[in-house]
Amino acid sequence: SNTSYMASTAEMQVLMGRESEALSIYQKILKLDPDNLNANIYLGNYYFLTAELKREELENKFKKASSPSRTENADYRKEMNVLYLTSYSRSKNYLQKVMTLFPSAEAKRTLEKIERLEKFLNIK
Repeated sequence: SNTSYMASTAEMQVLMGRESEALSIYQKILKLDPDNLNANIYLGNYYFLTAELKREELENKFKKASSPSRTENADYRKEMNVLYLTSYSRSKNYLQKVMTLFPSAEAKRTLEKIERLEKFLNIK
């Protein structure tokens, strides 16, 4: 099928270190086949890992302030909320789809990490 050809192309892009090209191909695959397991796994992991890198940057920036002010605390939470909305929630949607297709222990662990973050940010 067309999607299996596209999936092999996406995998090649990943191997060649071209994540954004792979991302775009996997998004196209999901338009044609929303239940495609590999595309849901890739996108779920991609958004989670990019969010984790950004969160690390935020935390390092925040830790530099030895005793963070109220404003700095508020800024940190605001930036974490933005990060949740732009990346973690996207990851969650794809990984929840993965869980309906294939009960993956790894996807479950990642979803649990996202749930802990939701509790920290008071997101329902």
